[in-house]
Amino acid sequence: MDLIDRPSISERIQDAKKLFGFVVSHTPETSFELLETPPTATLDKAVRLHFGAAYAETFHNESVALDLLEYGVKDTARFIVNVLARHKEISLEQAHTIAIHERTIRSLAVVARQREVLSSVLLQSGANSGLSPDGTSVMLADQVIPSLTAGCPAVEVKGGEVQPWPIFERFGRWAGELTVRAHFHHIEANAAHARQDESSLV
Repeated sequence: MDLIDRPSISERIQDAKKLFGFVVSHTPETSFELLETPPTATLDKAVRLHFGAAYAETFHNESVALDLLEYGVKDTARFIVNVLARHKEISLEQAHTIAIHERTIRSLAVVARQREVLSSVLLQSGANSGLSPDGTSVMLADQVIPSLTAGCPAVEVKGGEVQPWPIFERFGRWAGELTVRAHFHHIEANAAHARQDESSLV
């Protein structure tokens, strides 16, 4: 792509709003079936492929923000799975509560307002994030603060506090619930295969 043809930052932001709005207009339950039930590790690519094609068919042009969609799903999935993997006692119902909780979305917003290297560390490390004492959300350590200059433009920082745009909050909940569905679907599928293997040995 020629430099002259590249979309401006404002064009990408507007297109991202439209794309993300289109994506969250589909329920996570319906979306997971349309994606053909991928595991969490490939959820980001499956979402980009399916909704990229659906968006182009619906609006008759390709979105210039598909990379942002892919990163958004990937980061949310890593953030949620990081906690679920450390707390295997969490039930499906509890995981849904965690994924859509206001504190979880706010924590995601803080992570989104970091420099890329630090953001990656926060998404994968258990040292600075964990389950809230009441088991309802993901919380960050007090020392993790949002950057005033780096990160996602859909999260504003005022007075040291994050103020995510409504579309960020809606998408965070959507991607979180999709992650929970993928995580538990494949846990159950693996358990069913294990039971089948055991029965075949009898």
